[in-house]
Amino acid sequence: MIDYISPQTNSALTENQGFLVSKEGEKFPIVNDIPRFVESNNYASAFGLQWKTFTKTQLDSQVGLPVTKDRVERCLGHPLNNLKDKSLLEVGCGAGRFTELLVDAGAYVHAVDLSIAVEANLENIGKKLNYKIAQASVYDLPFPDNSFDIVFCLGVIQHTPDPEKTIDALWSQSKARWNSCYRPL
Repeated sequence: MIDYISPQTNSALTENQGFLVSKEGEKFPIVNDIPRFVESNNYASAFGLQWKTFTKTQLDSQVGLPVTKDRVERCLGHPLNNLKDKSLLEVGCGAGRFTELLVDAGAYVHAVDLSIAVEANLENIGKKLNYKIAQASVYDLPFPDNSFDIVFCLGVIQHTPDPEKTIDALWSQSKARWNSCYRPL
């Protein structure tokens, strides 16, 4: 699993008395076992309320249909089992609709959401060795650049204030960007 860093200074963080702290003195609270890198009251608050209210609505494990699995595999272009042992960043994880499938496929899932939906996500997924969750902004992610084999962000970009900036932020997290001829605008 990839360790958290300060989104502002890129400094390593260590846990100390309910906070993640940097050597520079930055402090990020851990509330209900979830590191919080943003304030809870933000433009995504309504989404958080929605997923805290309807925590299991879209989970394949609850509805008994492979609707989400089919969508994920279609969007990935390969079966979920190809994710085994891959480092994966899921941005906009909500209540865990995709997270449960990514974790169960054996990926090392680092899930983030801007809203308090992270609480529903943790409730739905539970504590697992290949899963960690944080409340964070796509614009200030708590991970080093070039960290992830796969960056997964489905149904989120259109809800952000600046989709182009969002794509650039996601792209910076991907290992593949260093091996590609594509360059963001």
